[in-house]
Amino acid sequence: MTASAQSYEIEEVKLVATVQTINGINEKSSDFAPIIFNNKIYFTSSRPYNLHNLGENNWDKNGFTNLFYGSFYLKEAGVISVNDVKLVSNKLISNSNTGPMCLTSTGDSLFFTRKIEITKGKEKFLRSQLFLATKKDGKFTKIKRLPFSVDDYSYAHPAFDAATNRLYFVSDQPGGLGKSDLYYVDISKGAWGEPMNLIELNSESNENYPFVVRGNIFFSSDRDGSEGQLDIYFLSAEKEAELVKIEGLNSSADDFGIAVLPNMSAGYFSSTREGDANIYYFTLEKRITVKNQIAGSFTFKSLNPSTANLTVNLVNNEGEFVYVQKADVDGRFVFENVMLDTNLRVKINGLNENDAQLNFYDEFGNISSSYVLGEDGKFLYKKLNPSRASVIHFIPDDMINYERSLAHLSGKLVLESKPFENLSEHTVNLVDQDKNILLTTKTDQTGNFEFKELATSTDYFIQIPDCGDEFLLYIYGSKDNIYSELKCNSQDDFMFRKLNTKNQNSLSLLHVETESDFMLNYAEIIGNFNTSSSDKNCLNSIVRAYDQNGLLVGTTTTDSLGNFEFGDLRNDTQHQFRIECDASTKLSLFNRYGDQIALIEASESNYFIYRPLGFQTNNELSALNTSADFDINLSNEYETVLVYFGSNQANVLPEDLEKLELIYKLLKKYPQLQLSVSAYADAQASDDYNFLLSQKRGQWIANYLIEKGIEKNRFSVNAYGESKLVDATNDASNRRAELRFYLKH
Repeated sequence: MTASAQSYEIEEVKLVATVQTINGINEKSSDFAPIIFNNKIYFTSSRPYNLHNLGENNWDKNGFTNLFYGSFYLKEAGVISVNDVKLVSNKLISNSNTGPMCLTSTGDSLFFTRKIEITKGKEKFLRSQLFLATKKDGKFTKIKRLPFSVDDYSYAHPAFDAATNRLYFVSDQPGGLGKSDLYYVDISKGAWGEPMNLIELNSESNENYPFVVRGNIFFSSDRDGSEGQLDIYFLSAEKEAELVKIEGLNSSADDFGIAVLPNMSAGYFSSTREGDANIYYFTLEKRITVKNQIAGSFTFKSLNPSTANLTVNLVNNEGEFVYVQKADVDGRFVFENVMLDTNLRVKINGLNENDAQLNFYDEFGNISSSYVLGEDGKFLYKKLNPSRASVIHFIPDDMINYERSLAHLSGKLVLESKPFENLSEHTVNLVDQDKNILLTTKTDQTGNFEFKELATSTDYFIQIPDCGDEFLLYIYGSKDNIYSELKCNSQDDFMFRKLNTKNQNSLSLLHVETESDFMLNYAEIIGNFNTSSSDKNCLNSIVRAYDQNGLLVGTTTTDSLGNFEFGDLRNDTQHQFRIECDASTKLSLFNRYGDQIALIEASESNYFIYRPLGFQTNNELSALNTSADFDINLSNEYETVLVYFGSNQANVLPEDLEKLELIYKLLKKYPQLQLSVSAYADAQASDDYNFLLSQKRGQWIANYLIEKGIEKNRFSVNAYGESKLVDATNDASNRRAELRFYLKH
């Protein structure tokens, strides 16, 4: 029997949903096609609308569908409820069915379906068409039909993908494969492209209700193989992905109109499983079934060990022998077609030697992991691929000096369940593969530690005595982004921890994982909501994090001191936070060492907005050249105005006062305008000093405009200190403030 390498392939990838109802939204009417935006749920419904909200004191029920929205709240843990349901806009009401809808990333543009009357000769009939409504002064007013939506065919179910500036929809126009097909049209520089058929997704049946998030496409279809009438299908953005149904989501009725959170952890959909169409919430789990081949061997210190009766068993959680294999005369064995979708353990029969070592191979035939026989006869973990999983492998490229062959290890020890617990004075050792200590240090008061100038030619392993199962270890890049996450094992060593632990089992150590499975680029957000009133607080309050498109990407709760932490948010985008707290608050953000790096006030749509990259704009400052060029309705396209400061100065440079004068005139002319001021410093002085200096700079700008008669409540002043340098080599460019208008809602 020849030794073969370990190999594995993906046998099946499926999404599994767990469905739960939502309180406060579903009525005797039909409620369907939800979308989520700014912590609100928008949906289509045939319910009556209350004209009292529109200024009239009576009810109207016309049987047509219209667009509604409501606010989320948590009445109790794990129970989602919706209240304060209202019409999206009375301007969207017609004597026909309106909906479904979708919004652009700013919420200022709304695409929707409406049935309109079409006249062909003497014949009149209704046909679905697509429309666009845009906001003016905070209200949807201007409505126009999309240019490609023509009388001869139906167009419906819009879904906008902000990442590609692409509108997806459904149509029965010629060139399709079935009764209704999925299409998309690109929007470039305000111009509409030609509708393109999604041939790879369409069938001879009906495809409806598309939804796209980060390249992943969801839709409904009644094609062959569906469980009921309409079923929800999913196509991953990954290459060569296959179309799959979402397990646990579909029923024998119609299931359609899905909206999924960006991190693919949960979502909302509609179904007729209980009669009328209702809206449901679901959590989503990705399950991967792996077809695997495991190859291994035994080595011994003694000269003539016998492997004649050596049997290797793979045992499941219930103690059942699910795979059995005999070793050959050289101590080698191979398991074929092992399905690693459950936890498996290795058990050996017929081993009489006390000096045995059990080896497993990677796909190249190299030893990937080894186990030694302990005193109790059990095989204990010895090492995890030291040639590929040493400390140097954990460290990002921007922390390695390849010319000098030196690396910088910057880490932090945290408790997974108590991220704010003090972990000072913990010993951190760097050891070789034989557990000899090469270097040692202690964690500081916030759990941080450093090893500088490590030789890249040496394999180091991290060891923290008595580390325990609850310990996590973060390895940082040069910008303090979390690059690797390590998990302690029972031998006080740290090893890679997969991002989705549900895809692991006890044999995962046998795999040589690809680098992309482990290399992260996460922002570590540590914050505290502090109130201006001593008798109010925001303790044990729910904090929600949203991405720049207003989609929910994380939820946590403040502790008994008002602190919270997110460790898995993207590092390359802005973050928007909201807290369920009635008190007036400011948001303080801290770095990994506990130093305050930002003080943020609520601004646009009552978000606390943290912009790690500053404001991003492609526009010039032409709108400020004359007030006549300024369009009050372009709330999502306002230019960022930059003003600069002298070294150690809180007042802006004289040449930038003209910009402040123009800003004052616009604030005076348009009372509905608000101003966000984000102030920064260079890195010449200490962190604390620079943070205070950035506060003074932001407040100086606010005071300058207040003294001219602009109300204090029209500003949100945010201080960032030296945390966001635009150019580390040019101090003058970092002594700045970014000013941006937004509309008060």
